[in-house]
Amino acid sequence: MDAKETARNKITGITQSGRTMTEYAKAFRMIAVETEYDEGTWTRLLLGGMSKKLQDAWEAGETDNLNTTVDITRWAIAKENKHSMMDHIRKRRPTGKSDTTPRNINGTFRPTPLSENGGDPRQLDATRRRPGFNISAKEYQRRMRANLCLKCAKPGHTAAACRSQANNKEGATWEPKTDNKKQWRPPAKAREMEVEREAKEESGNDESPQ
Repeated sequence: MDAKETARNKITGITQSGRTMTEYAKAFRMIAVETEYDEGTWTRLLLGGMSKKLQDAWEAGETDNLNTTVDITRWAIAKENKHSMMDHIRKRRPTGKSDTTPRNINGTFRPTPLSENGGDPRQLDATRRRPGFNISAKEYQRRMRANLCLKCAKPGHTAAACRSQANNKEGATWEPKTDNKKQWRPPAKAREMEVEREAKEESGNDESPQ
């Protein structure tokens, strides 16, 4: 009597709980034989411990002709295998989205072929022969779109012909140097005299000094 009561108390709390249906059914049978319940009670307890997905399938009316725990167990195992197969197929199905960013084996950025980015072949050749520009993928694309040298970020030439110092700063721009030195201008009095002289020459009234 103690063994039967213990088994009855234990079987009411057993559930599939993340296990496969095969594992759950095996554990259920080991306890059920000691409970001395009838087939109807076993069926109710077996269904009560199944996963939510199997319970929903049972509720949908797919088991009208299943009356014993053996039949229900076989049905549940086959159903679970179908669910697992479909989950596997859905995970492997292409979504239509893919990462088109070119990457090297180690995950670093790799320049796209000429046909994809429309870049100068001399620029691309320079990146293959001299990869030490140390610029990011974003900076690389910016310089390619703006027709800037990949090495120094200046316009008017390519990296293959560059003789300037490398510039790997993000958003690097180049502007011609301007001479900030002030240009020499004559004193104000001398400028006034020059204006007066030019005015007299134009009017024809230029007078010689006495």
